[in-house]
Amino acid sequence: MDKSTVSAVSAVSAVSAATTYLPEINQIPTDEQLRERLQVYWQALGVSDPVQSSKLAEYSMQRLAERQEIAGIDPATHAILVTHALLDEWLTTVLERAQTSQAVTAARAALLSGTITGWSELLFAPVDQARSVLKTQLAASIAEPTPRMCPNIMPTQTIEPFSLFGSLLRGWKRISRS
Repeated sequence: MDKSTVSAVSAVSAVSAATTYLPEINQIPTDEQLRERLQVYWQALGVSDPVQSSKLAEYSMQRLAERQEIAGIDPATHAILVTHALLDEWLTTVLERAQTSQAVTAARAALLSGTITGWSELLFAPVDQARSVLKTQLAASIAEPTPRMCPNIMPTQTIEPFSLFGSLLRGWKRISRS
């Protein structure tokens, strides 16, 4: 091979050897990759300050280290679940409600929908300050269900797969019975 062919081959191999941002599906991401993903995830949730999203990603990683792995769930998904739990725990503390309450669910929806500006700064504020700001802003942002929620039991219905001849067969059965 001449020098131009060798340089062209080395240039192609240098391009194809670039590392990808996301690991292969079968590869377990490193802690650094998880931290970067969590930082991007916090930014997607609405935390615009890179320093804050980095700190929140670190909190999520610390919480991830404290929790047991869930069988059948990859580490990235587990990290996202831990991040959601972290946000819910903060909302529970600030709103002084049970974590399973509808108020926490509605508050999370209001925060993540973008109706409350600057909520990410409240994550680092003292609880009392965050509580006073959130209570006033959440009152205007949370949609109340109308009419009031009333769980009902639905009657059991049989499900029949669609068939072109289904209506003909049902009609035939009615005729044959009569």
